[in-house]
Amino acid sequence: MLSVEEITDVPGEQVLIERLDEGLRPLYRNGLPHHNYPHARDDVLPEVFRLDGLAPTSPVHGRFNLIAATLGHDAGSHLPPDPERPETKEERASRLIRPVLLDCNFSEGDLVEIDGLIGATGPGAACVTPDQVKLRRGDIANVGGPRLPFLATSVRLYQEAVILAAERGEPAPEWRSFLREQEAVLRSLLSQDLSLGDERVSKGVGPFNRAALRNVSWLSRGVMLNPVRFHSKYDHYLRPLVGDAALAVIA
Repeated sequence: MLSVEEITDVPGEQVLIERLDEGLRPLYRNGLPHHNYPHARDDVLPEVFRLDGLAPTSPVHGRFNLIAATLGHDAGSHLPPDPERPETKEERASRLIRPVLLDCNFSEGDLVEIDGLIGATGPGAACVTPDQVKLRRGDIANVGGPRLPFLATSVRLYQEAVILAAERGEPAPEWRSFLREQEAVLRSLLSQDLSLGDERVSKGVGPFNRAALRNVSWLSRGVMLNPVRFHSKYDHYLRPLVGDAALAVIA
């Protein structure tokens, strides 16, 4: 993983990240292709910090809450739903990380804000603060980036879904249906413009949403949905990014 110095040069933030590492890392499943702690810490958090530079929050209170929400937003994502505790994935993450945050001296007011930040990463939720936009956009940053890394993330997510289904004794998701579900989730997350600061918005849509929606539309193309054609066209390019095991589950 990245050193704390590579993530932030603010000493107080470095100390907080180290404390949260100890408490939050055990709430993630080691070895999952996508929803793992290094993803939240080394991928999402630096991007959230970059986005914070476009519309800075308060230097201590807001940044600390952003750090906690980012590092904890996928906690417990490997767990099956609990029929006795109806809750969203985001609500579960907030519940699981609460004892860790209390131990790190976050106040009840902070926890309410952190709950809102984590909740904003879920489909169907609305971002009502710039900080919520930062976390949602940081969480799906690859969707607005180059197509191959975006596609690689989709493959890793599918591999993860297959792994978890097998462990739970459930049927593996079918590739075509999985992509269509992914498209629906991403369109929901992109239904609100996620621009920040002075990013240029045209007709209500900023540069991130425009690039991301182009990639999402690409998911529904025929070559993507057909496993044989997909392997023929993309395996050579994706193998260095995801490995043979991830590609092998697409059938």
